Amino acid sequence: MRKMIVAVVFAAVIAAAGLAAQDALAKASDGGSDWGALGFLMGDWSGDEGGAMGQGNATVTVRPELGGALLVCHHRLDYPATRKHTGTVEQELLVIQRDTEGKARGVMFDTAHNEDHYAIDISPDGKTITLTSEAQPSVPRHRMVWVRTGDREITFTHLMASPTSPDEFVPETAGKVQRK
Repeated sequence: MRKMIVAVVFAAVIAAAGLAAQDALAKASDGGSDWGALGFLMGDWSGDEGGAMGQGNATVTVRPELGGALLVCHHRLDYPATRKHTGTVEQELLVIQRDTEGKARGVMFDTAHNEDHYAIDISPDGKTITLTSEAQPSVPRHRMVWVRTGDREITFTHLMASPTSPDEFVPETAGKVQRK
């Protein structure tokens, strides 16, 4: 019985330490870093995402790299097998860097061997982050909209525009993630 109590107390202390570390990272990245509104994204996230392929499980990890010069975002989307589709995994790597004037820009790579360059705009209240890929002939254009809906939650929408109508975006997937 005594060993069980010690184990429970030990587990509670470890869990509390983990939550405290996540909260410290979120607080430091939200206001304490020079990433501004983008700092809120730092940490580990999980939730649901869906679109034409069905509903999947999304995990997102955002970390500063190279001494804080970059933000690196790993996104993984697991679609389970259904009657209409085989199970698939999509992965993306987004690297965000500030240019010489301090404006954030990004480049994304994915498992389909795409490379997209993004302009990043942040709403005046800092709650909406919009990434829009550069228009290119014969390549679809992408827009991602991330909205901070709470202290530990983000909703997001991925939109796409055809090369012939590069400013007419239509929704492709949408979802919601919570900070782990």
